[in-house]
Amino acid sequence: MSDTNTPVIEDRVNTVIGRINRTLPKSADRYAGSIRVYAKWCHERPHDAFDVTPLDVEDYLLHLSNDKGYAYQTVSVHQSALSKFFETAEKLVDGGRIDATLPPENPVEEVSLKDVTTTTKTKKEQALEGSEDRHGLPPEKVDEIANAVPSPTVRNELLVRLMYQGMLRRKEVARLKLDDIDRDNRSITIRSDVAKNGESRTVYYMPTLDRLMHLWWDIDRDSYALADESDYLFLSNEREHLSRFHVGQIVVRAAENSGHQSVLYTAADGTEKNTITAHTLRHSGAVRRWSDDENGNGGADLRTLQKLLGHQSIKTTETYLDVGDDDLAQKARNTW
Repeated sequence: MSDTNTPVIEDRVNTVIGRINRTLPKSADRYAGSIRVYAKWCHERPHDAFDVTPLDVEDYLLHLSNDKGYAYQTVSVHQSALSKFFETAEKLVDGGRIDATLPPENPVEEVSLKDVTTTTKTKKEQALEGSEDRHGLPPEKVDEIANAVPSPTVRNELLVRLMYQGMLRRKEVARLKLDDIDRDNRSITIRSDVAKNGESRTVYYMPTLDRLMHLWWDIDRDSYALADESDYLFLSNEREHLSRFHVGQIVVRAAENSGHQSVLYTAADGTEKNTITAHTLRHSGAVRRWSDDENGNGGADLRTLQKLLGHQSIKTTETYLDVGDDDLAQKARNTW
């Protein structure tokens, strides 16, 4: 299974990646990155990336789990990408597009993640198990964080509260354009070019944000040097729109200023991960919309939340909210 002709292997791998890019554009970047990690691992052994056994695949996934410290879901993504790699390679070999020796069956199909990793939970999920914020931040804590944002306070408070009420991702709020917002209906269109699943959707914010929206949009925003040139709601004096990194830093600093920030866990590379991030606001907003109010009235149903969150599968929404059978039963009783 050894092959010293590395450039040939690279050409063939890139041909497979190119095919996946054309046929699965929504998953292309994720799959391509995973396949390149696999090809590099094969080169270092050396293995022919195409001619491997299920045991080789198991060794590779064990390497990701044990040596790199990847979480269960991340290893699962790499496994899916590798399966698609062999599936696509078989089509290309059969069509005479590449010259490669393949195993008789897709070797990934014979590997179970149960043999690779002992937990089905990410490091973040494990760290959150004993945390009171596991199911999202309570509204009063979100208020304290929003009131502790760094300067410029009007812009950043609006940003934090919009992320929470609209359940927005970092990229979605960073690339939010003025034309995407209907202030009369308090609705926001998330464009397909910024949505994670490539599909546009509409989310909503509450009347409580009208004052902040007025202060920022109609007054403070005009004082920025790039205000006349920028189509985006949130800008700085240096950029027409904020970066995803900048959005994340605003939330992290606000949580620190409010006294609610802490280290959740330390990643395999030594990086300390914060308890409260921009994603925490999105998750907390979803949990609040799902949960019953203080009067026992049922919140939004799963299908509604799936659309608002931009999830392709309702199963993703169930997992996201940690919904169990008891939750569904209670929701059914409260909405009768």
